[in-house]
Amino acid sequence: MKNNILTARQYGILAFLLAFVFKFSLLPGRMSATAGRDMWLAITVAVLIEAGMLAATVRISALGGIEGVRERYGNAVYLLIAFPLVAVFVVKSAIYMSEVNTFTTSYLFYNISADRVAVILTVCVIFLAARAAKGIGRVAEIALWLVPVVVLIGAVFGKMKLEPSYVLPVAADGIAPIAEAFDKNLFWFFDYTPLLFFRLKTNEEEGERRGKKRTSAFGRFAPVIGGALGAVIVIPALYAVFVMTYGMSGHLVGNAFSSLGSFNVVNTEIGSIDWPAIVLWLCFGVIVLAVTAFAAGRAAESVKAPLPIAVTVFTAVSLLLTEFLFYNSERTVRFAEGAVRYITTAVAVAATAITLALLEIASAKRASHVSAEAADEKIL
Repeated sequence: MKNNILTARQYGILAFLLAFVFKFSLLPGRMSATAGRDMWLAITVAVLIEAGMLAATVRISALGGIEGVRERYGNAVYLLIAFPLVAVFVVKSAIYMSEVNTFTTSYLFYNISADRVAVILTVCVIFLAARAAKGIGRVAEIALWLVPVVVLIGAVFGKMKLEPSYVLPVAADGIAPIAEAFDKNLFWFFDYTPLLFFRLKTNEEEGERRGKKRTSAFGRFAPVIGGALGAVIVIPALYAVFVMTYGMSGHLVGNAFSSLGSFNVVNTEIGSIDWPAIVLWLCFGVIVLAVTAFAAGRAAESVKAPLPIAVTVFTAVSLLLTEFLFYNSERTVRFAEGAVRYITTAVAVAATAITLALLEIASAKRASHVSAEAADEKIL
C-alpha cells in the first residue's frame, strides 16, 4: 500500500521539525549545565553532523525508502533493519511524550493531571499517524503557518532583552565542555530515522506529472535543502538567543521553548499569556510523535498488521513507558543520559548506513543491467 509518499515540500518541513522540536524543551537547560555559554557551539556541531545523516536519509527516501530493501533483498533482511529501529522509536517516543506531559502540566496548566494529558496526546498522535503520510504531510504544511504568526505577534508584543556579551568569551574553557555536552545529550540527536520509512516524491516527478521537467539536483530537492538549512541556521541561532537571554543561569530553565516564548506575551485583563509559542510547540510535538508512530506502523505492515492497529499498539506501549518509567522530567533525563543514548545512536547510524549501502548496490546493479540490455539492442 502506497501510504508513505511525501512531496519534497512536506519532506522538507518534516525534516526541519524532527531536528527542531525536542531540542527546545529539556535539552537547552541540560546543555547549558554542561557547556555553559558555549552551548550554542555544541548544538552547532550536533546539527551539522545531523545534516550529514539527513543527506543519507534523503538519498534513501529518493531510492524508495527502507522498503526498497524488502523489494530487492526480501522481508527477512528488511525486518533485521526495521525492527531495531522500531525499538528505538518506542524509547524515543516515550521520552518525548514525557517531555510533552511535563511541559503541559508544568507550564500550560496547573490543575490538570498528567494522565489526562497523556490520554489526549495519545489520541491525537494515533489519529494523525493513522492518516499516514498524506495526512501528516498536510497537517505539517498547515501548522507551519503558525511560525509567521508567532513571529508577527512577537514583533508587536515583544519584550525580549538580549545581552550579546553573555556569549563571550567563546570557548574560553576549551572544547572539552562542548564535547561533553554533545556526548551527554546524545539521545536528543539523530532523529531523522523515521523518514527512512517514507518515499520522497521529488519536484522533478511532480513536474513530469504536470508536463514540466526539472533536471537539476537543486530543483528536485529544493524544499528538502531548505528544511535542512533552516535547521542548521535556526537551531544554533535560537540557542545563542537562549544564552543571550539567560547567560550562565540557563541550566535553571526547565523548558526553553516556554521561556523563550515569553517574548510572545499577549497582555490581557487577567495577566499575560504566551499561548502562540505554546500552541506552536505542542502542534509540532504531536506531528513529530505521529511521524515516529507511523514509521513503526509501516514496519508492522510488513508482517500484515493493519496500520491503525499497529500505530495504536505502538503509541499505547510508548504511553505505558511514559506513565510508569518516565513520569517526571528528572527520571526522563537520568534515563536518557545513560547508556541508552549510545544504543539509540548506534542503531540509527548503523541502520541508515546499511540501508544506504544496500540500496546503492541494488541501484548500481540495476543500472548496469539496463546498460547491458541497451548495448545488446544496439548490436541486434
